[in-house]
Amino acid sequence: MQKIVIATLLLLTTAMVYAQDNVQFKNERRTYVWDVTLSMKGYNGAPDIYDDVLKALVSDIQSIDDPMTEIVVVPFQDSVLDTWNAYADKAGKESLIKKIQAYDNKNVTYTNIYAPLHHVMKSIISADKRDVLVLMTDGDHNSKVNTKNQLYSAIRQWCALAREDDAYAFYVQLVGNIDRDLKQVIDEACNIEIVNGLDINFIELRPATSLNYNIKDDDGKTIPLAIACNKPDQIPADVTIDVSCSRDDIMINTDGKIKDGTLSLTISNAKTYEEMKQALPEQSVTQLTLTLNSSNKQVKLLNETVNLQLINKPEKTLRIYVKPKK
Repeated sequence: MQKIVIATLLLLTTAMVYAQDNVQFKNERRTYVWDVTLSMKGYNGAPDIYDDVLKALVSDIQSIDDPMTEIVVVPFQDSVLDTWNAYADKAGKESLIKKIQAYDNKNVTYTNIYAPLHHVMKSIISADKRDVLVLMTDGDHNSKVNTKNQLYSAIRQWCALAREDDAYAFYVQLVGNIDRDLKQVIDEACNIEIVNGLDINFIELRPATSLNYNIKDDDGKTIPLAIACNKPDQIPADVTIDVSCSRDDIMINTDGKIKDGTLSLTISNAKTYEEMKQALPEQSVTQLTLTLNSSNKQVKLLNETVNLQLINKPEKTLRIYVKPKK
């Protein structure tokens, strides 16, 4: 008698699953854009915060655990002054920290925030890595080289670039209040957040960008959503994430807790399978919205939406017949 081996092949979803998982396996690049204008040292009556910012920068670099993370440091005044990069292994971090601690520029200049932002967008950000930009400044853009409108235009362009290349930015206003017009431009953009103060030691949660749901085979099942974190051991116990769906015929239930790098979602049809089957094409996309709950302001949710790939087709089964040995 022939032995029958039945293998369930996820022919419809393999490519999607690979694409989703591949997001998680991309290494991170962390770029620090560092304002070194003399106002950081108290020039002309400004608060002297240089040493405190330097300590915060060094501390954040030291806290990076993954040796495959690329670290880039871009000191700037009225232009980009240098670009240093290394990987976050022991030697790489030590070399960057030495450069940061030894750096000394006494030039009196204006502050040009456009120049380093443009440099990062054009020459550093790329789709092969998950990019995090930390832009630190103590003042307003007042350069005579590039206008404020150029800065605003770059931030608007950041939105499309960041979505396409999987990037996120923190605009860190180290002291004082951010310019009102600049705040409005950033608020209207995406994948960029204003942060006030000297503490840049963020705990960053980055969900996978997509998740697959077969309306027949996955109905009522618990599906893990991968949540990458730069400091997984430091996630506060009270952190939870609420999840909602843009479709009223898809129900999402979760306890909101991140366990072993995943958020468990129970996804169900709100209508019968036959009703869902008639209403949906073979493949479509809807959106999940994630909301962070945390008492710790240093916890940041990078990307608040996930594409839910709806599959309206049963998984195919391939039957393989194996003849017994004679």
